[in-house]
Formats: sequence, structure tokens, C-alpha cells
Amino acid sequence: MILDRVTVTGADDSTDPKELINLSKKYPFVEWAILLSRSSEGQYRFPSLKWMESLRDLAKDNPIKLAGHLCGRWVNDLLSNNHTFYSERPSIVNMFQRVQLNFHGQPTSYNDLFIESLEKMKVQYIFQIDNRNNNLFDLAIKNNVNAVPLFDLSHGAGVSPEAWPQPYPNIYCGYAGGIGPQNIKDEIRKVKELGNKDQLFWVDFETKVRSYSDSLFDLFKVEDCLEKSSEFMGRV
Repeated sequence: MILDRVTVTGADDSTDPKELINLSKKYPFVEWAILLSRSSEGQYRFPSLKWMESLRDLAKDNPIKLAGHLCGRWVNDLLSNNHTFYSERPSIVNMFQRVQLNFHGQPTSYNDLFIESLEKMKVQYIFQIDNRNNNLFDLAIKNNVNAVPLFDLSHGAGVSPEAWPQPYPNIYCGYAGGIGPQNIKDEIRKVKELGNKDQLFWVDFETKVRSYSDSLFDLFKVEDCLEKSSEFMGRV
């Protein structure tokens, strides 16, 4: 398998958005995943609207990879064919190239029309494959949604599995759970051995690039991970 992207999740108000631009210039394969929750906005890991709008403005002149990770009510509303994220945050809707639906390991109910909700944004959708809501990904694929799986058996808890799941054949797959500066090389090597040698994949990490108090998005840890993963980019 071939690593083609590294997603770093959880940048927040503790970080100057300009630093993300600088790191993207140095490591163009990095994708910044922004956690989106109406109730948590402005708290640790969840940046304020002002911060996100600042990043949006910087990204206009400095193209970077951005993903929005929908959480909480905004995810549940989307699955009920209710577009509250779009109506409540119209200023940032178009800044993301990919949107991830975060279920956090909880079985999720949905309206059969939720596929229509996904058509609201012309992006790639990331579905957490966590043995709780895998059927939603299957339904999206069946209806020709641009959807890809993220294997995260820790349900967002930041714990590495004993063995990574096999990728879906011929589908771009992501892997998350417990990846950080201490183990990123080993975990990338493990994933690379799983599927077809030409199949693309990405890795995502969050918890282990924060300060021990969780209050800071640690750019030193982030860059350490990016530097270590750079040697694997595009390699069979």
C-alpha cells in the first residue's frame, strides 16, 4: 500500500493558523482536520468560528488540504436530512475538501433521505468504520456517494489496535487510533503490508500530538510526525 496523505486532527485556538500554512508548504501531503461541534466550539480541539474564518481566509491564497470532522448534533441532524451545519455556519462550509462523519462508536439512527443531505456539499465523505455504523458507509457506496472508510476501532479514543483491519479492495482507506510520534513509523509499516501494493491509504492522528494537559495543539509533536512519515510518502 502507498501512503499519500497524513491527516492531523484537532488544531484549535491554541495555534496560530499561519503555522498550519507554513507546515503545509513544508509538508504538502498534510491534511488539517478541523473538529466541528456547535456545543464545543471554542474549547480544546474545537476551534472558534473566528479562528476557522481566519484559516479560511489564509487558505484562499495558500492552498492547503482541509477536512471538516462533523460531531454531535450536526452529524445527527445531517443523518436526519436536516442541514443545520450549513445553515448555522455558512461562512466556513466551502473551505473543506473532505467531510468526516464522527460517530464516536455510538450506534446512529438515520433517515433514508440522508443520502440527499450528503449531496449538499460536493466533497468526499469519510465514514468511521468502527463496527457500529458500517452500514451507513455501505449505503453511501450503494448510492454512488463519494465515500471512503476510516478504520478507527478505538472510536476516537486514540488507542492502537493489536492488528489493523484489512483495507476494502480498490478503495482509498484511512487508519486512525493511537498513532503519534513514538510509533508512527511502525504503524505505517504495518498498514503498508495489508493490501495491494498499489492501493492508496492515509493515516490520521489527534490525541498524541497534544500537550499532556490536552490544552495545547503541540506543533513540535505534529512536525515530528510529519517528518517521520515523509519518508514513506509515495513509496510502495
